[in-house]
Amino acid sequence: MIGCVTRPTAGDDEALADESDESSTWQSSDRAPYVDAWELVDEGPADALRLLSIGGRLESDNFANRGDVEVVYDPSATLVTVEMQRFTIAGSPELAALALERMHYWPRNPNDPADAALDCFSPGTDACYIRNHYDGLAQPIRDGVNFRVTIPAGWDGELRITTSDNIADGLDTYPDRSDVFVDGLAGSLTVDLDSGEVEVRVDPAIDHYAGCAANDACELAGFDPACGCTDPTFLAIGNAFGHAANVTIDLPTTGWYDVRLETTSEAELGCSPTIDCAAFGPGCLIDPEFASLEFREVAEINYPGAPALPGQGIQVDASSQGCADVTYLEDQLDYELDTWPQEQRGDLLVCSGCL
Repeated sequence: MIGCVTRPTAGDDEALADESDESSTWQSSDRAPYVDAWELVDEGPADALRLLSIGGRLESDNFANRGDVEVVYDPSATLVTVEMQRFTIAGSPELAALALERMHYWPRNPNDPADAALDCFSPGTDACYIRNHYDGLAQPIRDGVNFRVTIPAGWDGELRITTSDNIADGLDTYPDRSDVFVDGLAGSLTVDLDSGEVEVRVDPAIDHYAGCAANDACELAGFDPACGCTDPTFLAIGNAFGHAANVTIDLPTTGWYDVRLETTSEAELGCSPTIDCAAFGPGCLIDPEFASLEFREVAEINYPGAPALPGQGIQVDASSQGCADVTYLEDQLDYELDTWPQEQRGDLLVCSGCL
């Protein structure tokens, strides 16, 4: 592990610029991945938060995390805690340490100027946007962070996760795919990634209308459209064009869901969107209109009947922009392997009890 060092000087700017030059020739003997230790960077109460956004793509030559995002809803947690782990690819431990020191935790509101930090847990704040900030002219193309966030179980706010693969120098450099793991989801979720893997396990006590105070009354009223809650809880998971991601969503057998899975690649290579209806029992019905399509599967699970309107269950949408063999490394130590592993990605699965 590479620890923190003193803040780089102006002369170090030139060294780091040379190190991240996209035109330089990559040689495996020249550079290697370096990963820092996990660091607790923030904590605070979850009660006032209605939106928690973690990570982001490159914006103004900055703010890209390019790493894994793990979120756990913990029954023993009383606070939201945010941990960050920095990584880079460099030609020496000294240059790696300089690069790591430049990446900082950056909680902010995107409606504010880019240089205006926002305390996520100050009074009156109901949204938290967690980003990585590179302290320099432009974030080098191989620098980023992993995020690990713990949330008190049952928090029913909206969670947004954005990340991208760290392969800007090409697959022959360091194919670090960015994965997303969410355990205990109790509210709405949006995920945007590249060719990583997504695993989401949903809390059995998730509200049909997360964040709506009238949720319980609406359920007792049989989801009558006039009950006071109008927007069902949703899970929306997708990736960038040209990428192939695996997605697994583990739903409880209780609850009403409308599920849509789709692999959007025109040249199918055998990827399968699959809804494991057998795990949910007779209340799971595959839509026959799409049953013959290899790249799409649609189902309604546990529709309660009138007065509820069909199609208004918890919305579960997952897609992959492609189906492809993906080269990846799970750990920086695997960089030394003679042959890097590959696997087909683009498979989508909705199940119960599989994670």
